[in-house]
Amino acid sequence: MSQASLLTDLLASFAFADGIIASAHVMDPNGGFVNAADVRAFMTEAAVVKMHVAWEHYLEQSFLEYLMGSPSATGAVIKCFLVPPSIEHARRVLIGTQKYVDWANPDIVTRLAELYFENGGPYKTAIAAVHGDLLDLRAVRNAAAHLSTTTSERLDKVALRRLNRAVIGITVYDLVTAIDPAGAGQTLFATYGDLLAAAANVIAQG
Repeated sequence: MSQASLLTDLLASFAFADGIIASAHVMDPNGGFVNAADVRAFMTEAAVVKMHVAWEHYLEQSFLEYLMGSPSATGAVIKCFLVPPSIEHARRVLIGTQKYVDWANPDIVTRLAELYFENGGPYKTAIAAVHGDLLDLRAVRNAAAHLSTTTSERLDKVALRRLNRAVIGITVYDLVTAIDPAGAGQTLFATYGDLLAAAANVIAQG
């Protein structure tokens, strides 16, 4: 699949996640929420997971395509130090002796990029620009997938950084639906989506 198509699919997944949140907050004619609070929270958490999984999938597929010599969306060819005979072989090389590649870890993605592409290809620049945001989003995704004392503490730290105020026991729902102080009136969920889309565009352009 081309880098342009992969980017289009990613943005479509983000739009789908946005739609989930919009559906969660549908109002009735009287101005009340159609869905109960726990349903709104569940749907919002599902959207967070959907967005993060889509990002991880994009990273893997775009990485594999570049390993196979596919050009960028602008036609640029990324110099690769590996010549795999097939995309499946390339996938196995990336995994190596591990069980899987942790695409949610920006440091691992950067190390792989530096190992296989000249100057880290487009990944090094793209990941560096949103490194802290990716770590925060990973913490949010983990809290949405399995809340524990550890994930709760990390979520509070994300809230402190993003909302500029101390919060104890914040939920994923309250965090991502909060207005981003630096986001021109949009929610943190929307901000994260914009950041990931921008990083993906850098990667796709090569």
